[in-house]
Amino acid sequence: MNLTAIDIMAIILIVLSLIKITVLATKPKSWIKVAKFVYGTPGITTIISLILAIIILRYLLAELTIVQIFAAMLLLVPLMAISFSAFSKDMITLANKIINTDVLKKSIVPIIVWIGLIIWVLYAIFIQ
Repeated sequence: MNLTAIDIMAIILIVLSLIKITVLATKPKSWIKVAKFVYGTPGITTIISLILAIIILRYLLAELTIVQIFAAMLLLVPLMAISFSAFSKDMITLANKIINTDVLKKSIVPIIVWIGLIIWVLYAIFIQ
């Protein structure tokens, strides 16, 4: 069996998902340690996440177009909505808290990434 890079990435996501589900089902409070580790240093998390995103995107682009990748990302939107809807009151409270901060300044890196991706996809669809 020859696994492609996309196969391996899918397996990694499966393993990480099963670990998270298992931990949340057995010791949900212990997941806080993971969240604190990941989000405790936002600058480092941002840099590592950007590096991982670039690496993953390079492998995906070997087999898919940016338009296909972007369209597949749309699947994540309703899946995340399902997850967040279980905590709707908490999410609304969090959203109100976030919106009352300097949200644009704090979100500048992801905003730049999203605008770059949007321009790339629009270019690929309408100009290429």
